[in-house]
Amino acid sequence: MTMRRLIRSNKGLTLLEVMISASILAVSLLAIAAMFPAAMGAMEVAGEERRAYAVAQGMLERIQGTAAFNETLLYNGQSTAQATPFLTGSAVVDANLTAWKQEIEQVPGSGLPQGVGTITVVTVAGVTPARLATITVTVQWPNQRRISAVLITQVSET
Repeated sequence: MTMRRLIRSNKGLTLLEVMISASILAVSLLAIAAMFPAAMGAMEVAGEERRAYAVAQGMLERIQGTAAFNETLLYNGQSTAQATPFLTGSAVVDANLTAWKQEIEQVPGSGLPQGVGTITVVTVAGVTPARLATITVTVQWPNQRRISAVLITQVSET
C-alpha cells in the first residue's frame, strides 16, 4: 500500500504539459525571429539617411569654403542629375560639384543609389549687389519613408 501512495504522489510533468510548454516556446521564438527582418530594414534606411545628410553637409561646407561670394551664386540650380562636366565658369565650383556627384553615386553601401542632389541659392530681393544668400542643399533618393535630406544655411559677402 505504501508503494501505491508513493506512485500516486509522485509529482512531475506529464507529456501533455511538456508539449504545451514546447508549443508556447516555439510560438514565442517565431515571433521574436519575425522582428529581425524589420529591424534590418530600419537599420538600412537609417544608414541611407545618415549618408544623405553627410553628403549634403559636405557640399554645404564646400560652398561655404568658396572664396568669392559671386562664385557661391554659381551653385544655384545645379543638380547631380545633369551630365558632367559641370560648366559654371569657375574651376572651383565645377570641381566641387563633380566631387559631390561622385560621392552620391558611389558603389552601393557607401553612396546613395539613384540619389540626386540639388542646390538652390536665393539672394535677398531688392539688394544690389547681393550681400546675403540662403543656400539649400537637398539630397533625394528612393526610400521607403519618402524622405529627403535638406540642409539650409546662409552665406554673407565679406
